[in-house]
Amino acid sequence: LFIEQDGCDYSSGIAYITPDKVECEVDGCGGLVFENFQFLEYFGLYGLSVNIRNNYGIPVTVTISSLNGYGTYEPASFNIPPSGLFAFNVNSFFTPHPGSYGGDDFVVISIAEIPCIKLIPISIAIPSSAKMMAEDTFVEEYADVASLKVTPNPASELVAVSYDVGTEYHKAESIRIFTMTGTMAAEIDLKANKGDLPLNISNFPAGTYIIALQADGRTVLHQKLIKK
Repeated sequence: LFIEQDGCDYSSGIAYITPDKVECEVDGCGGLVFENFQFLEYFGLYGLSVNIRNNYGIPVTVTISSLNGYGTYEPASFNIPPSGLFAFNVNSFFTPHPGSYGGDDFVVISIAEIPCIKLIPISIAIPSSAKMMAEDTFVEEYADVASLKVTPNPASELVAVSYDVGTEYHKAESIRIFTMTGTMAAEIDLKANKGDLPLNISNFPAGTYIIALQADGRTVLHQKLIKK
């Protein structure tokens, strides 16, 4: 929702569509074909893997949300032309809301032009002890806790990995870089408990990577990196 009046703009967040699964009878979006639907977890990140084919014969705008409001999908809305295919892949993410511990949920898929709603049951696992730092977190706000920040992000050649184990952990060990398939692309040993590590990613294929901070024998923080 976007409202503009007398020079003032108001924009709401993503609307959550939460129909009652028993009382509310809706069209199940039979014109959409879902191929190889999976809800996956990658190192504390969540995402959908599915091909969605439009058999309606008209362009449609598809919106995806969480029935219980556990978090948001990215992209949350997209267009599919007639007979077209939209592929959710490893660059499509689900971001849990702060304080959400997951549980049984439904992926809500709706089309405004039809209208229709399709509910797909999923289970979101409780997050692991390894934490995900928000990309816009200011490290100074958390002087005593561990922190991890990657800038610039997205990037094509050089990034700076700023890390600090704070007082939460005793020894920083390494920075590991994983592909979204779980392959470790690189590991850099650390000699201090905090610092700024220059990282050349120019030879990395374009895509999404996970930067992981290792301390005290385990992974303690993750950060997403997008290589252009």
